[in-house]
Amino acid sequence: MDFSVLDKCPGYNLFIGGFIALRRPKALQNCHITHIVSVLEWQFEPDNPLTRGYQHLHIPVDDVEDENLLVWFPRSNAFIHDALANSSPTKVPSDGEMLTTNPDAHDAHPGNGVLIHCAMGKSRSATILLAYLLWQSRQPSATSPTAGIDDDSMVSIPRQPFSLLDALVLLRQGRPIAEPNAGFMDQLHLYIDMGCPTTQAQLENHKLYKRWMNKRNVEESLRINQAPDMADILFEDEDLPSDSEVQDGKEASVSAKTAILSLDSKSLSSTGAKSNMEAEAEASAPTSDPAWAEPEIAVKCRRCRHLLARSTFTIPHSPYKSDPSAYTTSDHDSSGGACLIPAPVG
Repeated sequence: MDFSVLDKCPGYNLFIGGFIALRRPKALQNCHITHIVSVLEWQFEPDNPLTRGYQHLHIPVDDVEDENLLVWFPRSNAFIHDALANSSPTKVPSDGEMLTTNPDAHDAHPGNGVLIHCAMGKSRSATILLAYLLWQSRQPSATSPTAGIDDDSMVSIPRQPFSLLDALVLLRQGRPIAEPNAGFMDQLHLYIDMGCPTTQAQLENHKLYKRWMNKRNVEESLRINQAPDMADILFEDEDLPSDSEVQDGKEASVSAKTAILSLDSKSLSSTGAKSNMEAEAEASAPTSDPAWAEPEIAVKCRRCRHLLARSTFTIPHSPYKSDPSAYTTSDHDSSGGACLIPAPVG
């Protein structure tokens, strides 16, 4: 097997490679590949010869930091886990014959193999594989679906849940070039903070996911200079953590204000061993300086004096230099940015 084309994650029947791996049917057969996860923006025809005869999951995403790969984790985890849990012989498309499971044979069938590939086998495919390792290590059994297989290449699976660093170190033992981009690393950190949800509903209804999506929507609106849709807006008082959650430490790593309103680009960059949520919590932590807490300002209609918003709901940003009339001196906050101040209609 060509090392650079197809590599194995130690301890699992999980293989990672680039798109070229699909053009190596003999290598796929030798690895007992029965399921393929394609993580790239590519048009796969219904009866594509590259995936014909395999169980195939296509995740159409690009290798860019602002791509939402997190939303695919429940589906990819379920697909991979079902494949590894089924160790019965499966047809291999190259010859159409059933593989033997004779335990006395030297090359006894070790169970179904799963190929996870993207274009180069470096970022997107590594992210999907890491997401499975993180999720699977947190399941009640905490054992690999292939743990009962007698194979010298297998390694002992830790009983404690994987940290992201541990999972990445394990993957790089088999695929040294594995390196998810900074945005995908942040999403993996967030997935851990959420407790690695199993189902799609658990993921999309989680508080941290909602706040993360709200933050993305606000940033996108600022980039295109257009107000976000009301359906995409999450207000600060809609989903605050309960006192018990804060005491238990489940939500202590995230400040509701910074999770919803902070637009600092540093919060989206990789922070090494610390997640972006932890960095935001440190940035929002109170200091001993009494000047740190800014007074709250109520924004009211100039005509009827009805309360419209409070300063906690304003969005700090830098106005475009080409549009000096977009703000006035009084609109500036203490940090030099500007806030969106609603004006009366009519």
